[in-house]
Amino acid sequence: MKTLNIGILAHVDAGKTSLTERLLHAVGVIDDLGSVDDGTTRTDSMVLERQRGITIRSAVASFVVDGVTVNLIDTPGHPDFIAEVERVLDLLDGVVLVVSAVEGVQAQTRVLMRTLQRLRLPTLIFINKIDRAGADPDRVLRDLAARLTPAVVATGAVHGAGTPAARCVPHPDTDPGFTRRLLDLLTAHDDALLTEYVEDERRLTGRRLRRVLAAQTRQAPVHPVFAGSAITGAGVAPLIAGLTELLPMAEDGADGPPSGTVFKVQRSPSGERIAYVRLFGGTVRVRDRLPVGAGRLATVTGIEVFDRGSTVRDDAVGAGRIALLRGLGDVRIGDPVGAARRTVDVTSTGGGTVATCGAKGSSGSSEASRRTQRDIVAAGLAETLNACGADVRPGLVLAGRGEAGTHPGVARSARSAEGIPAIHGGGGGQWARQSHSHGTFDKSMSSTAGDFRNLTPLVLVETLRRAGTRVEEPMHRFRLEIPGDALSAVLPVLARLDAVPHATLARGSSYVVEGDVPARRVHAVQQRLPTLTRGEGIFESTFDHHRPVHGEPPTRPRSDHDPTDRKEYLLAVARRVTARRGER
Repeated sequence: MKTLNIGILAHVDAGKTSLTERLLHAVGVIDDLGSVDDGTTRTDSMVLERQRGITIRSAVASFVVDGVTVNLIDTPGHPDFIAEVERVLDLLDGVVLVVSAVEGVQAQTRVLMRTLQRLRLPTLIFINKIDRAGADPDRVLRDLAARLTPAVVATGAVHGAGTPAARCVPHPDTDPGFTRRLLDLLTAHDDALLTEYVEDERRLTGRRLRRVLAAQTRQAPVHPVFAGSAITGAGVAPLIAGLTELLPMAEDGADGPPSGTVFKVQRSPSGERIAYVRLFGGTVRVRDRLPVGAGRLATVTGIEVFDRGSTVRDDAVGAGRIALLRGLGDVRIGDPVGAARRTVDVTSTGGGTVATCGAKGSSGSSEASRRTQRDIVAAGLAETLNACGADVRPGLVLAGRGEAGTHPGVARSARSAEGIPAIHGGGGGQWARQSHSHGTFDKSMSSTAGDFRNLTPLVLVETLRRAGTRVEEPMHRFRLEIPGDALSAVLPVLARLDAVPHATLARGSSYVVEGDVPARRVHAVQQRLPTLTRGEGIFESTFDHHRPVHGEPPTRPRSDHDPTDRKEYLLAVARRVTARRGER
């Protein structure tokens, strides 16, 4: 059986999860429609997802259409969880991008579309909520062409937009207007088709153009647009038909060596890690020993595959499928399973950050939004690890590079060395003690916690000095897209936040500003943009380089003993340590 792995992507609140629920209902996987508001949808399984009505983690559902197994991956729409979307993209055969018929193209929509275009990932667009008051699918279609890509074509006509009776009627092959629009779009990407049109226009029938549309959609230069309502079900049947007609199937490589990628990890009630794996080649069987991650071998102890809305146990899984594998041990997201495959850089942020400055606040980068993200992390830890009272605090950027760890006395004294990055540890205090043969405490023969506290900053600073260590801070390369009339307000704020623009380019009615900003200032930039840009700004940043930190060099802290001769002090400590070793 052929397999098609597709993702549902959207700006937050565009109706992505509701569309997933409607698709599952339309193909007979579920009998009753769930509701996002009621927390009863199939793919939002986390307690927090159901409480807040948002998707946090990618979820998989499966159904069969015309003999094709379709694995449907519902991804988060909130920009705070863009990383969850990015790690899925390289696993997909195609995408359905959902846009609201009321709100239209939003900031997150543009971020997603730009990434999909760079990856050349086949994409269908679904204009949702045509039954909502204020819906204007024609305006949204023009908006798609103007703000996303001109290579779009509507596959049907919407009647009764903005009313509960709204419906979308597919264009027939004999519709001359539809045929003309297809010709204009398809010939722009196919010189041979253009030549054929010039030589004999009559050969290009509506049916022939449909086949060319399917071929170009699979290659990703064009994007068919569907319209409907996830709530009423209008327009969903043509979309389902379009999945198998227009998107490419997974290639069958079952005869080669097993090769897959982990894109999600969850824990069973017993704490066992269960890996969600997209298999690109070969076949994995129970009891197979496979390389996982950096060359570690693991034995597959169990396999579950998605089948008609649920998971079922199986003895093997072949190329193109998504499976839950048990027995992979300490597996992590992104780990290769079996033979490593050449991957595509799917991240639009390069491990950095994306802020879509939504005016409504639901997708903005306000402090309230960031607190919500931290709350979700804390609640996720509590739910997954049964950890109560998790305290997740705002991130902190430390100057310098490297990491170290030691026991508490040394850690505390290292923190006291001005200009040295903090070394975070935990635990109780220290108890200076000699061997049992000593009846009383003799400091002259023992090294105490105070000795370590006094010695550590001296040795640490001297070691760093001899190594030629420089104190540097991480810098991000940023890209900021803003309305044209906001430029004069944004540039001074960037300057005050130590951001240095390198290029400012006009793009129609917008400006694109590119430059560098210290990592410690990224959050502050995100906080200021929603107000300055009326929620229309798109801020992307990724780590780029380190730059030296200039200023007065750190001074050596004075110890409790206040030694005037550092060499003598070090020798004294060394003698006491040597004497104690001799006693042993």
